[in-house]
Amino acid sequence: MILGVLWEVELDAPIFRAAHQLVAVRGRLVTRIDAWPGAQREFTGACIERTRRRVVGALVAAGRGPEADQVRTERDLSALRDLAARVADSGPFAVGYLFDAIRRRPYPGLCAYIAANAAAAIDGQGGHDEERGAQVAWLADGLKLRRSG
Repeated sequence: MILGVLWEVELDAPIFRAAHQLVAVRGRLVTRIDAWPGAQREFTGACIERTRRRVVGALVAAGRGPEADQVRTERDLSALRDLAARVADSGPFAVGYLFDAIRRRPYPGLCAYIAANAAAAIDGQGGHDEERGAQVAWLADGLKLRRSG
């Protein structure tokens, strides 16, 4: 399922960072990223795996080692989604983010948003920023995009 396109954009200064976005006075679409449709599944898989690692840490911190081991070792995404739903019912709440990220895998932007919110819920603003940074790095490397300052 292809649910959108990805574009390289050019932004005019001044550019500043708001709470959850970049803001510029003007921007334009430069190049459509043709590799994106084929890369969506791998991108969302990377978001899910980073969320899984954070959730495992949250479970361990909550004294729920057996569930952490189950989440860590389950390789079937449907089974992992169902496991996350069962564990989330009894807490910690952060496990619900893993369920949502897997459930929203067909929607890369939403999956990435959920992964960033999971990181924020577990590790605060630093976790959110780290997750968004990992997403940017994946897109740049995985799609062989050039990075600008």
